[in-house]
Amino acid sequence: MRDPVQDVHLLGVAQLPGALCEAANLPFAPIQRPEDLFTDPHLAQPVAMPEVTLSNGQKLPLPALPIEMDGHRLGVRLDLPQAGEHSTDIATELGYDPQKVEDLVTAGVISAPMNEQHPTPSRS
Repeated sequence: MRDPVQDVHLLGVAQLPGALCEAANLPFAPIQRPEDLFTDPHLAQPVAMPEVTLSNGQKLPLPALPIEMDGHRLGVRLDLPQAGEHSTDIATELGYDPQKVEDLVTAGVISAPMNEQHPTPSRS
């Protein structure tokens, strides 16, 4: 039987991650540049590149986690949060009272979604 550690030792540095994955029997794909994602055979599978919606409404395919549960790949549960979407909720959960949260938004320390009624900080 071949020694996987010895095999890895004989490889160059560029081949090391793939060799380690193979030795551990882990699936992997050698992606060198972002555009390689679109031609990778693993990501050409259905549901491997689910779409998320950006803040401007544009849909963008992103690689899904390479995990299956009960034979199904995990998909998109939620879209990406908008800038500041959870800031006021997090500040409240951290113990800030509503007035302090409002003050933080007004001062521009944290942001809030555009649909919430918060004054815009003045820029002087």
